[in-house]
Amino acid sequence: MKKRMISIFSILAVVATLLLSGCNGNTEDLSNSKYVGTWKAVSMELGGESEGLSADYSITLKPDGTTEFISDEGTTTGTWKLTDNGFKTSGETKLSFTDDGDDIVGKVIGVTLRFKRVDEQSGEVIGMPNPWTEDESPEAAAQAAVVGYFDLPENGTDFEGGRLDWTTYRHMDSLAEADGDIGAATIVVRKGLKQNSDDVSGDYTEYAQEWTKEIDFFTVKCYGQVENKTMKAVWLSDNFSYSIVIRGQGDDAETYGISENDLENLVLAIQ
Repeated sequence: MKKRMISIFSILAVVATLLLSGCNGNTEDLSNSKYVGTWKAVSMELGGESEGLSADYSITLKPDGTTEFISDEGTTTGTWKLTDNGFKTSGETKLSFTDDGDDIVGKVIGVTLRFKRVDEQSGEVIGMPNPWTEDESPEAAAQAAVVGYFDLPENGTDFEGGRLDWTTYRHMDSLAEADGDIGAATIVVRKGLKQNSDDVSGDYTEYAQEWTKEIDFFTVKCYGQVENKTMKAVWLSDNFSYSIVIRGQGDDAETYGISENDLENLVLAIQ
């Protein structure tokens, strides 16, 4: 495995040389973006296996939209811009990075690279600043996120999958979230502004199944590993985007999903 990873990293170094070369300037002001700074690749994953990195492989994102990319092959420059779920660099090859809350993650020729922020003063690897603030209620989360109201099923509501109990409410800019449990599974519900993204779930899992379900006046996009067992659902209403993400526990974690009846009841109760 180690030899295989080293070989792939050598290929990545070559790709990196092409990645950001030949880019034009970017006039967009990105000084307020949380991504501004230096990010170092700390691990790479292939086929479910992960290997730490000791080589220097990093990218610096500057406020003026330019980048500096460092690899074993040297330093190149380029540009970057924000996307709905992270950012992307431009050049002869485009590379997109997603934000998983703690790190940024990019994929190159089938290899997943995980980057962590580097402290500009000490040079030490640190985590991403936490954009979330906890709230005492869904109403407080909605008010702070400026998304109007945030109606949810009541605590203790019984579903086919089990009792629903909310544990945490929080918000960030234009996004409110409620976390809890539904039976033995976890549930995360979000409400955000539609113009920011049609999918506010923050979940970038690749699902085997994708389908739509008409619920009242909503067209709900459903995702799961088994059809009609929903692990993720997203829908739009007026000016807002909504999402539900379900995660089972133990042996069922990879395939567990809620039933069609539970999905319908949840969607109708969330506003």
